[in-house]
Amino acid sequence: MAIILQEMFGIEELLGSSFSSFKTADLWGAQRLYGRENHKGQPIFLKKGYLRPLVGAQDDLNVLDFVSEAFEDMYTYVSRANSFFKKTRVDIRPRKAHIDLDVQYDMYIKSLYNAFFNAYNSIDIGSFDEFVRVFIEFLSKARFVFTKTAFLNSPYCDPAVSGIMLEVSLPDHNDDAERIEMLAGKDALFRRKTLAKFGFMHDLRAPWRFVADLHSPVMREYMKKKNVSSIGGFFDKYYTTTGESEFEVFAFYLEQFYESYITSFPEHRKFFLMCDGSEAKIKQVIVFKEQLKTRKLWAMLEYYTKIRFFEQGVKKTPRAVLGSALYKAVKEEQLEQAVKLIEYNSKED
Repeated sequence: MAIILQEMFGIEELLGSSFSSFKTADLWGAQRLYGRENHKGQPIFLKKGYLRPLVGAQDDLNVLDFVSEAFEDMYTYVSRANSFFKKTRVDIRPRKAHIDLDVQYDMYIKSLYNAFFNAYNSIDIGSFDEFVRVFIEFLSKARFVFTKTAFLNSPYCDPAVSGIMLEVSLPDHNDDAERIEMLAGKDALFRRKTLAKFGFMHDLRAPWRFVADLHSPVMREYMKKKNVSSIGGFFDKYYTTTGESEFEVFAFYLEQFYESYITSFPEHRKFFLMCDGSEAKIKQVIVFKEQLKTRKLWAMLEYYTKIRFFEQGVKKTPRAVLGSALYKAVKEEQLEQAVKLIEYNSKED
């Protein structure tokens, strides 16, 4: 029986190795954008049609299809180990997995608007141009981001939007006791060897988070079953890059912000001196919906460029970028190409 169990679980492999031989993911350091940017350094958005459920989860938790299959095999392996070896009681039931980027971004945007409203509720803002100028000033002072792309790459975004990771515990991230137990407890070596065996790795600073190792030969085998033979092919199949939808989301939220703000302060108040020197107040009602209807695509793209440049720390003026290539893309209504041109130039020094 002992020989059979050794062959079944690879017990000899689970003994005698140091922790330093195991790969980890540093999602708070060098690999902060792991799963959120591709091999070319471009921000990426998950295609949710490839999500599949996780075995052992009480709630509806999902990851990418090949990650789900790898985890299912690992879950079966650990369950059998728990049954055969009384001293091994490793719990890898999923507690958290993929988080919808759109839902998380929408929650962030609502919080951002509340912060802006509270900070600038006494300032007269009339035109859309004035609003954008004041809004960028707010973003700069508060160090917030606005576009979906910038949010994806920011600390405000949960890395679980990538669809390639899951968590088997939900402790406070400041809980050192849980971290130590996961990294150095009695089952730590078995857990880490098992993760490597099925193409996963620990998050270095949150070891209860299991991350698919996209460069692991084991995980690559699971990817091949989905007709993915390269890292470039992986990103092409499961993700999209910044494009037309990004701009549409930007325009929607920016207009919503402006409309909500002007609705709260419907009158733009200005002062002037009468001929007799007395001061009088005039009221200019802002018909914001008419303003929005007359916004041209070119103008909205310029606002998008201003905010993306701010987010990226680029000192160029939008006019320096809105050149002939971009003009041609806009004229021919190739909006996705226009946005890609802006994104490319936002990375230039």
